[in-house]
Amino acid sequence: MKKILDKKQILIMSLVLSVIGVMIAGYLTMVHYSLNGIACNIDNNGCNPVLSSEYAVFMGIPIAILGLLYYLALSALMTYELFGEKYSMIKLFTLLTSIGVLISMYLVYIQAFIIEAFCYYCLGSALVTTLLLVLDILLIREFRET
Repeated sequence: MKKILDKKQILIMSLVLSVIGVMIAGYLTMVHYSLNGIACNIDNNGCNPVLSSEYAVFMGIPIAILGLLYYLALSALMTYELFGEKYSMIKLFTLLTSIGVLISMYLVYIQAFIIEAFCYYCLGSALVTTLLLVLDILLIREFRET
């Protein structure tokens, strides 16, 4: 069977997605501490209720900061994998992306059924995390085949 992507391509795509996640979470962190509000041209009635809800903070820490730390950690792991010792951090990456997807699913549930509004930046972050898990599964398959 022909491979669609090789290990290096998967790692590069994972790094790019992690950096996109850093940008999303960084922007949401900035918005959290800003008085200007969020730039949400699609539906500002969705973004603000989500970002100002009680669910936007966990144990006194904004979810955006936790997301920023999550994506920074993933970016560091992918950078290490690309330029350092190959495939030594894959299990940690798998653990983090799996936890990330579960948390994202919970937060999307909160948006849909409790807040009844959607933050498109938050949904974008959930999509990035899901794509990272898909790439991780592809990477594990590649790793096992060699």
